Amino acid sequence: MLKNLKKLWRGSRRARLRYAQLAELRAAVAALAQGQAAAHGKPIQGVEIDGMLLHAAKARVDMERIEALYGSVAARLAAVERRLDRLAANMANPPTHSR
Repeated sequence: MLKNLKKLWRGSRRARLRYAQLAELRAAVAALAQGQAAAHGKPIQGVEIDGMLLHAAKARVDMERIEALYGSVAARLAAVERRLDRLAANMANPPTHSR
């Protein structure tokens, strides 16, 4: 029982840290957006800031997915190249059969 309470406390602590980090990020984006909005003469609303953060998060997830796909393809290509090298070596030095 005590272990479960500790896990819940740790989990809630992480959640609080994430919310605090998200609040700091919102504040930083709001400050940047307000500075840019002042130059263009139109105000930025909180919904737009959340939209910017959501767009950035989606872009990061997409980049991580593409990076993983690229890594997978590179590994497969390396395996195929090794196999082709082995086949080429076997073709260059065919085994001799004695009867």
